[in-house]
Amino acid sequence: MKLKRIKNHSKKKLKLPSDVGQLTSLALEYYRQNKFKKAFVCYEKDLTISPGDPELHNSLGVLCKITGRYELEENYYANALKNNPFHPGANYNLASLCRDQGRMEEAVSFFRRCVGAEPHNVVALNNLATLYLEQKQYDPALKYFNQALRCEPNYQAALVNKGLLFFELGDFDRAIKIYNKAIELDPHNHKACLYYAEVIFYARGVTSCLAVLDNFISKNTLDLEHKIDAMVSLAICQWMLGDMVTFEKTMRFLGKRIFAVKYKNNKDNILRRQAYYVFLEALREDKQDMVRFRKDGKQFLDVVGDSHCLSAARGLIKYNGDEYIGRSHLIMGIKAWHLAVSGRNKYKQAFEIIIEKISEELPVLFAIGEIDCRSTEGIFYHQQKNGGSLRALIRKTVDGYLDFVLRCCGSKKIIPVFQGVPAPDRIKFRTLTPGSVPSYLKMVKEFNDYLALQVKERGCPFVNVFKATVNNELCSNDKYHLDKLHLKPMFYATAFADFME
Repeated sequence: MKLKRIKNHSKKKLKLPSDVGQLTSLALEYYRQNKFKKAFVCYEKDLTISPGDPELHNSLGVLCKITGRYELEENYYANALKNNPFHPGANYNLASLCRDQGRMEEAVSFFRRCVGAEPHNVVALNNLATLYLEQKQYDPALKYFNQALRCEPNYQAALVNKGLLFFELGDFDRAIKIYNKAIELDPHNHKACLYYAEVIFYARGVTSCLAVLDNFISKNTLDLEHKIDAMVSLAICQWMLGDMVTFEKTMRFLGKRIFAVKYKNNKDNILRRQAYYVFLEALREDKQDMVRFRKDGKQFLDVVGDSHCLSAARGLIKYNGDEYIGRSHLIMGIKAWHLAVSGRNKYKQAFEIIIEKISEELPVLFAIGEIDCRSTEGIFYHQQKNGGSLRALIRKTVDGYLDFVLRCCGSKKIIPVFQGVPAPDRIKFRTLTPGSVPSYLKMVKEFNDYLALQVKERGCPFVNVFKATVNNELCSNDKYHLDKLHLKPMFYATAFADFME
């Protein structure tokens, strides 16, 4: 009986040339073939011959990133910069790594060195400007966006982000002009299309935004991710306008795709859109408010706010002995502190545009402030991250918020009605440590107490939503919550007047 020959499975050692030029050429060839480990071996050998070559250190850092050897990546970039502090590639790559790790000041410093070495590197210029924009440092952001666009006037990324800068500042006309240019240059620039629609929503209202979204979707230029994004915005507009036939069609389209899509470049935004879809689906299924979308000759009661204002859209609201139909004015993502801070921003501008359109001497409900008491953003998150007095932060936010709103209302002689913050459902505790939950619950109560006190001192009606929704543990009593976060539409029809103070 013949014994089978056992195959030798040991890996063959890669034979490498000793010439630097040949090693580099071979490494590049392996890189082009996606044989990254072999390319790494070549560059390592190259480095033993030329240990002070910053280009080799930088290339090894890039390969570490590609192959998941993140613990070594930063060291290689740092070694490249020891040999040449102004090496553009190593500065760019180290800046990107710092940005991904949340080390923003370091990222800015390395991007600045990169553009100092390569002043025409439009990608680095755009990334540097975007970092400044994220930190709300608008002047340097604009400087570097303009520098990128002087180098390449039609550079799409810088155009879109420059438009976003003006959008954030509340300069809607300039943002619209920039997005029009970007879309004219490239109708398939999905990000520009969606930002354009969002600016139109803020600047010209829900009907104009609906027309823009219909136009984008009908041209079928959006990929599935961005189409889902657009369709959620479309559903929001349809709900606000009471167009239930098309709203149902849109929701059916989303229901089949929104949780099945494979994300590529738009994950964070799609996750936010999924949250809106869940809320819209809950509103869609809520059957308790039978008068929804029937005006019956009643006056409108305008409701201005974040996503909470959608619960009152086209439904019955009983106020001061009269019955109204809710008309929602959504400012996506608005928080009380957006109106409290000094300086201009898109939220203040959108708020003023809405107030200007509202009829005088009628009540207007402000459903702004709830998001400030979520555990992942707003007052509590800010205090936990930056320290300081939580009570002082609450007072500064509430006082600034009320002062701004009443100043806007005074010019129109409308009757401002303020809505408090719902008691939190336990779902909000998921991002908190067990030890911080009592402080969080106490904060929500203190926010409501101080808001109620200041509203009443200013002579305005206050809807004590916290009182309506709280149990003896300072959590939700599950009586009026629709989807763990928002109020049921029936609250406005059956309980709104009962909790008016």
